[in-house]
Amino acid sequence: MWMASAETVVKGVAAFGPEAGKAFKATGEAIESTYDAYKAGEKAGASIAKNAAKGKAFESQVAKELEKTDESIASQVTLKTRSGNKTRMDFLSLDKKTGKINVTEAKSSKTAPLTRNQAQAHPEIGTSGATVAGKGKPGFPGGTQIPPTQVNIVRP
Repeated sequence: MWMASAETVVKGVAAFGPEAGKAFKATGEAIESTYDAYKAGEKAGASIAKNAAKGKAFESQVAKELEKTDESIASQVTLKTRSGNKTRMDFLSLDKKTGKINVTEAKSSKTAPLTRNQAQAHPEIGTSGATVAGKGKPGFPGGTQIPPTQVNIVRP
């Protein structure tokens, strides 16, 4: 299945009638061929890759800032909340002065939304904490208990 940009988002594929099997853009305009569908996906793929690169670059900036105040910085750590929700945090770290665990999520724009799992897990991490899932990362092995901690969302 292809992905498409906002201007070429596929609305759906007709299942019945004379339009059966045709794909349609969100505007209602028919996508006439598989090549048109491929090109729509190609545009979206380039946009997705560009946003991913921007996100990684911003994460690197955030990591450098964390190094000033924190230690044992681990990136891309999956946490599991008491309710079973799993979410991958951009960073777990320890405050150099207090030893307190910090949980940080980097969003590379002012409007980048939280994922559904993040929106559900962040408040729960703040009230009841979480557990590092899987093998974990150096400094935060699997099973590490994260106490109730406010998730720091960093934006430019």
